[in-house]
Amino acid sequence: MPGDSLPLDDWLAELGYDSPDSQELALAALRDAGVLSGRPRQAIAADKQARAEAALEAAFVVHCSDPGCMKLARERAAARAARPIATPRRAACEICQGANTRRAFERARTECVARGVTRWLVVGGSPSLRLEMKELLKLAPGLEVDLDDGSTGDSRAKLARGRRAQAIAILGSSQINHKDTAVYTSEFRERVIEISTRSLERLFEAMERHAKGKR
Repeated sequence: MPGDSLPLDDWLAELGYDSPDSQELALAALRDAGVLSGRPRQAIAADKQARAEAALEAAFVVHCSDPGCMKLARERAAARAARPIATPRRAACEICQGANTRRAFERARTECVARGVTRWLVVGGSPSLRLEMKELLKLAPGLEVDLDDGSTGDSRAKLARGRRAQAIAILGSSQINHKDTAVYTSEFRERVIEISTRSLERLFEAMERHAKGKR
């Protein structure tokens, strides 16, 4: 086996195609996409792996056994004419990638985009929370989240942020002065949801409920 190649079965298993049936489906999709030839193969070259992954992502939605992930996977598969594929490997799940926070984010993003609540302002939270949020947003087309860490007392800037937002989430247990949130709670009360935790997972759950019209 060439040094840059990987065993094909092992490579597919890492992507979540770890049963004989799912591997057969994956191999058929790769042949249909022209990534693999019709003859049996034992390995996949490094320079074909990116193209192969793209072909598999177009054909399938790999998901874990969590009911929320299964539901979102079916919806995504239907939307892009793909097929859902179950895997016991949580890290291979397209929805959560093995993390509860990621699953909560995907559920919130799906509901917000579907119901047109796409412009959010999140007030407070730790630096690590804001950093993780920014990383998730890079993969979230259609969802805009402005972050106010409470470091500025400029009420005009806050008013402008509040006007742009369709919904405002205030993390109540953050180390943020009440006067930094007062402009939002007084001027935009009907748009505000207050969350008594700094958990990113709980924030996403609250965003999902708000998009559904549930407080």
